[in-house]
Amino acid sequence: MKGKLFLVIVVTLVVGSLLIPSAISASDTNVQTSETLAQKSAQAWLDVTAPRIPDLPQWSGAKVIAKQQYHDLKGDVNAYLFAITNENAIVGFVTVGNTAYEYTFFEASEVAPPSEPTVAEIIAAIGRLGLDTTEVRIEEPIDFIYTGTGGFYAVYKIGEKNIAINLIQKTATPVADLKYILPSPEEYREMKRILKETEPVTRSSGYAVLSLSYYQPGGGWCGPCSGVSIGRYYRDVQGYSYLYSNSTMYSTLYDTMDVIGGVTWPASNYGWGFVEMTLYCGYENFDYTTDEWVSSGNFWDAVDFIDSGWPIGLCIVSDFHWRAIRGYGYLTEMDIYNIYCTDSAALSDYYIIGWSNWCLNARLAKITD
Repeated sequence: MKGKLFLVIVVTLVVGSLLIPSAISASDTNVQTSETLAQKSAQAWLDVTAPRIPDLPQWSGAKVIAKQQYHDLKGDVNAYLFAITNENAIVGFVTVGNTAYEYTFFEASEVAPPSEPTVAEIIAAIGRLGLDTTEVRIEEPIDFIYTGTGGFYAVYKIGEKNIAINLIQKTATPVADLKYILPSPEEYREMKRILKETEPVTRSSGYAVLSLSYYQPGGGWCGPCSGVSIGRYYRDVQGYSYLYSNSTMYSTLYDTMDVIGGVTWPASNYGWGFVEMTLYCGYENFDYTTDEWVSSGNFWDAVDFIDSGWPIGLCIVSDFHWRAIRGYGYLTEMDIYNIYCTDSAALSDYYIIGWSNWCLNARLAKITD
């Protein structure tokens, strides 16, 4: 059987200016115009992408409708989230940037848009921060913040503190501790330039998706969950028939990845933990080998890996949440470059991320034979 590659990608932290959000300075007319342009961009992305994902027939002919504006850590609008609707049903969401980002695609999912947490979820989340919850009064959120991939937050005033609740994972973080990983508009434009310059002359457009789906054994940790998604792909699709069953693989990876407090550390534990699990199953051709720093140009390396049938593990350091990359899509004439993930936190087979939203200064580690 041909050799396998397994990638671990970790995005470096970019800590932004931490200020209490201020009011939007643009006029209502300008805000409406920007949102309209953002909606047109989101619809154009959906129209191009939907025909290329046959697993999502509900996106065919679907429309996007306005849902929520998000701000950066300075209080300025940086992203627009739209619900994807079809026949009066919500079948996903898509997020695009503001005018400074040329309304570029950021991320999308087949699941419903991130929802505000319940009072019980807020109480539980802030309790895990060690805050006293006995006399907490929960009111409406005072802001919505977007920090980059998966970083959708509603901000609540809890006593004297501004606490951000992640709308996907329902975890709490003081606003002062949020990590801003979205590249600046200038960095985004530079990344797009690199993507174009490094595009192989033999490619003009392309989409590929591996037979991979998310795994979650009910509240399971994301490191072993994404590891099972990748492991069962090798077992069921690539012929590694002696790999464990899903539940046994999960419990084994939980141990071999040294999950501590729910966290699987990237280069040191995730890759070696997967290799150790495969050794237990009698396979000696997986080997964790090296780390290297990558940039936008390495999108084409990821394309080659997926074309070779090799899934990829992705961890965004801002939330230490693991996802399994299952494919890619790019359409040069529309400046669209994105990757397809499974996401155990969102219970989503298709969590789609714009390459320029997360790849800058990423760390890459390989497992190969």
